[in-house]
Amino acid sequence: MTRGRDDHYLAQVPTDRRLRPIALVSDATGFGGAEVYLATLVAELAGDREFLAVVGDEAGEETARRLTAAGARVARIAGLGRIPRAVAVLRLAATLRAADPAIVHVNATDQGDGLPAILAALAIRKPLVVTVHLALGDRTRRHEALSGWALRRADAVIAVAPAIARHLRGLHVDATLVRNGRPVPRAAPAIRTTLGVAQDAVLVGGIGRLSEQKGWDVLCRAAPRIRELCANAAVVIVGEGPQRPQLELLAERYGVRLLGADADAGAILCAFDVLAAPSRFEGLPLVPIEALHAGVPIVGTQIEGLRDVVGTAGVLVAADDPAALGAALGALAADPARRAQLAERGRARAAQLFTAQRMASQTLAVYERAAGRTAPPAPCA
Repeated sequence: MTRGRDDHYLAQVPTDRRLRPIALVSDATGFGGAEVYLATLVAELAGDREFLAVVGDEAGEETARRLTAAGARVARIAGLGRIPRAVAVLRLAATLRAADPAIVHVNATDQGDGLPAILAALAIRKPLVVTVHLALGDRTRRHEALSGWALRRADAVIAVAPAIARHLRGLHVDATLVRNGRPVPRAAPAIRTTLGVAQDAVLVGGIGRLSEQKGWDVLCRAAPRIRELCANAAVVIVGEGPQRPQLELLAERYGVRLLGADADAGAILCAFDVLAAPSRFEGLPLVPIEALHAGVPIVGTQIEGLRDVVGTAGVLVAADDPAALGAALGALAADPARRAQLAERGRARAAQLFTAQRMASQTLAVYERAAGRTAPPAPCA
């Protein structure tokens, strides 16, 4: 729960509005970083505000479970998805009207997402906030024009990374930068035994959805080079997703273990000696943020989202280059002094830029501004 500066904002909000819920709307069918963001936000603010999370009937059970555990009530809308079907928009509008929220906060995976929720919020004339997690660059001019039109109707738009804010401003959308934040993950002392990893192994691992975006195929191909440079390195990947069949073949060929999804991925992360982040594109990825908090050095790719997270607290190489990735991971795995130096930098960077409290505080300020407040928002670092 946020304290200090937030108490000032909350004290000025009329009591009747403070008692009305904030409606969080997501039309995603899978569970990923955008849904983790929602759960983090609820967990930080649930002590002060009530949250109603509205999801589609095809949303994963993990999304509902995480949001409920964080403190939100969850409602499902039949047919709610990325494509704006009229009946789903009407159902969503009716649900939101009955809830009478103080704010409707739409969680958009990318700039083309969330249109049904935006239309429903506009129909009931409630203050509207939209968070955009990715800026896709391969969309048609017509689709970009539609996205710009929809986002300009919001009272406030949050971009989770500088590159996303710049992209949205190119669509004439006045986006506010609120960087993602995460709590410090909790370590589990016996996790290596649970995973069947030797205590003296140097554990190199990645965590994330098994999709082309995340570049796990590149990590698999990099594994032999990692072990050439660090003989006792073990390479693992935590996650599930549509690329699993292809990755199983690569993992077996190159000696990488696929550990599947794990609800306690944060504890597994704390057991890593090096985090591999071979993504092809990102917004502001959450796992590397958690790695900074945990003091786990990062080797990632030279893409804007990872540059924004890592700074000088890790090593970045070209995307889609197994040789470069393997060389960087192997060299770091073999150099404990360098790992310790990067871990110290990472913790300092995370404490400055990527705390969950800071994210919640700045988001709360955006809510108040969207609802017509005159108090200035919290500064966005």
